[in-house]
Amino acid sequence: MTPPPPPPPHTHTHTRTNYQHVPGSVFTVVVEEDLSIGGEGKVFCFFSTTSGNLKQRSDINNTKTLLTSKNIHLRKDFVPWIPVDIMDRKDREAVFAKAGTRKLPIVIIDDEYLGDYDKLLKLEEEGKLDGILKMDQQELITLEEHKARLKLYSGSGDLM
Repeated sequence: MTPPPPPPPHTHTHTRTNYQHVPGSVFTVVVEEDLSIGGEGKVFCFFSTTSGNLKQRSDINNTKTLLTSKNIHLRKDFVPWIPVDIMDRKDREAVFAKAGTRKLPIVIIDDEYLGDYDKLLKLEEEGKLDGILKMDQQELITLEEHKARLKLYSGSGDLM
């Protein structure tokens, strides 16, 4: 059995001016480990199937609509929507840790947290979302291939 990795390093440091210590300037630097959820080269969209929160349900539907309008579901690297409420607790907590939030939906592209609906909408309104999604650089599949992929993941034929 392999021992667990050591915790991220903590470094105590201070500020100097002309090689002199500045009193009261001691602070701690913590190097956070980069948590990966295996999303390198993939598009993940996490949501909840059981939320009673109206805003969250609306955000999930609006995110699906926005991303569908961008044809994100036709990207070869798209993984169909993943319900966090049926994930193992350890995996679900890893998704929340990667995103730094429990607010759903969670969109992760190339193992980087992109945001929830509010963030995606802001990026869209600022004209930045298309540049981040880089759809013009993606290998796309046909709608038929996407439907076959959905059946593989969920047995359903839903668009997302």
